[in-house]
Amino acid sequence: DPELWLRKTATEVYDEDKVTVDDTDVYIERAIFVNVVADGENVTFKSAKGTVADLLAKGNVTVNEGDIVEPALEYEATADISVTIKRVEVATVTKTETVKYKTEKIKTDELYEGETEVVTEGVDGKIEHTYSVTYTDGKETDRELVSSKTITEKVDKVVKVGTRVKSSFYKSGNAPKNYKQV
Repeated sequence: DPELWLRKTATEVYDEDKVTVDDTDVYIERAIFVNVVADGENVTFKSAKGTVADLLAKGNVTVNEGDIVEPALEYEATADISVTIKRVEVATVTKTETVKYKTEKIKTDELYEGETEVVTEGVDGKIEHTYSVTYTDGKETDRELVSSKTITEKVDKVVKVGTRVKSSFYKSGNAPKNYKQV
């Protein structure tokens, strides 16, 4: 009787150990310690040997699609093991960018030097960028531009700048001698 033999030999068997018996022998496959690091916590439990996926399932540890598990879920654990799970989330993030207008200056002799005239007022534009952002354990690890959409077109400011020189002929009082000031 295997139970009698275990009691007589004072052999401790844990729930997670695997006991098999053939005609005359008792075999005990000892459970292994599984250490899981995930979600900022460190949890240790005992489990029968198996793949990392099996161990995590027995320990009621959830692995979400996209999570990074090291060693891989398919890895066959035959001794104590430490498993790290990095939680991966993907989110859509929208950011609006202001596009500053530029000022275009047009020289004209319609205005005197030092004079300016605004032809078109400037208006800033707005562009909406949509990104797919990947977070690993809460930290941004990747950002990809998905789309850009113009919300408001920018309008450049147009300003006329005078180039005409004012005549100082009569102002200075230096009229030619053959002219009379009227």
